[in-house]
Amino acid sequence: MDKVDSDDLRYDANECWALWSTNISTIQTSLEVAGNNMDDDDWSGQPSAQEVRIAWARLDQHLQQHYADGSTTMTDIACQLLQCAINAEIAEGAAQEEIDEIQKEMDEL
Repeated sequence: MDKVDSDDLRYDANECWALWSTNISTIQTSLEVAGNNMDDDDWSGQPSAQEVRIAWARLDQHLQQHYADGSTTMTDIACQLLQCAINAEIAEGAAQEEIDEIQKEMDEL
């Protein structure tokens, strides 16, 4: 069996997948802020304003859920990579401090 490079796994988890999770979460927050900034005055002058407002609210809700799910998925992938790194360290007889450090990274996701 090939040796597993736990440092590579940790890099992928923290610098790739966790970063993507943060970026996606930021987009979700931006959408939420944009939706919250719309009030009655923004819609009142438009023909069929309520239909447009309802459509916007549905779109906003779906997009926020999409990005929330995406962020969760990215975090889950990062956690799995870190768990693989922990398993590799255990298999190689690493010091508990090293394993604890990786566990801390996982807890911070």
